[in-house]
Amino acid sequence: MPLVSWEPLRGSADALDPVAEALGGDPSKSLLVQETAELAAVAASLGKPTQLIWQRLRRGIYHEATLSVEGVITLSDGRSFTDPTSAANAAQNVTDADGWRVWRVGVHGAHLGDLRDNLADSGL
Repeated sequence: MPLVSWEPLRGSADALDPVAEALGGDPSKSLLVQETAELAAVAASLGKPTQLIWQRLRRGIYHEATLSVEGVITLSDGRSFTDPTSAANAAQNVTDADGWRVWRVGVHGAHLGDLRDNLADSGL
């Protein structure tokens, strides 16, 4: 199993996060911590390592990654992330991608955001 590495959290994990509160989340958790937990829940629900695809062929975008059962996204170049937005931004070398909306399970599968929303709706 390859070693997993990712950027450490910046800032205080004990501080209240006004963005999380504004988005209806728990203000005692940073948005990154919440997204990491949500991705781990989605990954666990899939039950096996899963291929993720970000494809916008007209724009020349095509990226593959693997989502582990533990909730780690590993890009094809080996970089690993615990939230989908960081993975998308790194894959495309941008700062404005919404990883929940760009990554799909396979080419035509559900977006990660839809899977997250389905889990929330089911109360899991």
